[in-house]
Amino acid sequence: YSTAQHPGKTSFAVLGGVNFQNLTVKDYSGDKLENKLITGFHVGANVQIPLVPEFYFQPGILFSTKGGKHEGEFVTTTTSLSYIEVPLNFMYKGLLGNGYVFLGLGPYIGYAVMGKVKYESGSESEKKDIEFQNVVELEDPLTVPYAKAFDMGANIFFGYEMPVGIFAQLNDQLV
Repeated sequence: YSTAQHPGKTSFAVLGGVNFQNLTVKDYSGDKLENKLITGFHVGANVQIPLVPEFYFQPGILFSTKGGKHEGEFVTTTTSLSYIEVPLNFMYKGLLGNGYVFLGLGPYIGYAVMGKVKYESGSESEKKDIEFQNVVELEDPLTVPYAKAFDMGANIFFGYEMPVGIFAQLNDQLV
């Protein structure tokens, strides 16, 4: 991560990092499936707008990949989704040594722009594109993977920004 650092002034940051994500998924009968983490990435930018000393509003835009892996009795299913996300965070940033420690939280909204599901059983595998729709009707084919395109939740994060403007951050999203 990198930011143009000017305490008390509006600044911009370019973001890039690794995601360790999981999905909350229900099967066709509505039962929740247990999934494992998969690794993804995110890239984007945000702006830090000062509100009062040490407190900032931090809107941004990210391209983010997420997913999960379900290991069933006969089939392993890996779901990969790509989102455009808009976080709207509020952040405290205080001086610590030569740099700044920060803590933030806020809502985010996201919209899935593509997705795939990979099914693996023994030595065979098959990939299918996800079809985005809010409701799966009885007449919709059961051979197509479905997902909701709209996502929303809350971010919580903390990190440290060095004097040169480079920072490291740990972030969690709560759905």
